[in-house]
Amino acid sequence: MSFYAAICSNFLFPLHERIKGHDSVALRKRLEESQWWPAEQLEAYRAKRLQQFLVDIGQRVPYYQQLFKQLNFDPNTDRSMDALQLLPVLKEVQGRTTDFVVARDGTVMHGLALIYTVRDLPGVEHFKIEQMSLDQTIVKEVAGPAFGAAEEARIIRDFKARLGETVDIYVERVSDIANESSGKFRYVVSQVRAFGNDKEVKSA
Repeated sequence: MSFYAAICSNFLFPLHERIKGHDSVALRKRLEESQWWPAEQLEAYRAKRLQQFLVDIGQRVPYYQQLFKQLNFDPNTDRSMDALQLLPVLKEVQGRTTDFVVARDGTVMHGLALIYTVRDLPGVEHFKIEQMSLDQTIVKEVAGPAFGAAEEARIIRDFKARLGETVDIYVERVSDIANESSGKFRYVVSQVRAFGNDKEVKSA
């Protein structure tokens, strides 16, 4: 270990931890020690850490404050792991990878690359961009009288410039656009996997 690394590790970082009231050093030491504990001791430690976590979120996060109250769940007194069965199980995760779109050549870009074109056009009140496939993208919009053929042509031209000239761009006028099942509204939703594809993609 170099002199600089030794100073940072043994002095500066512990000092920073103490000033901020963190306990990362002590926690790391405890984790290193725990790898040699018997199963019973390790399980008890895990339960204690979990209880501390539940107490913390019950004090700091409004959602869990309300949830614990509805379930009559008190993490300060419910020490058994069986009590966790009262809590709901996460069934679905809605991430933000749908905010990205993929061009016909594989380029990955953030949805803002398309949003900027639509949101500033005259007459546009509400809109949603849905990339159905690499070959088709639909723009649903609630628009007033100021939105006309020139604005529609602008969307098609700009989208083709970003997604590919062979991509079909459809502009649909609708009366309303519903939120997602989660209750959130997303301006861009893509059915194309932006990450984890078999072929390598390029970042825009």
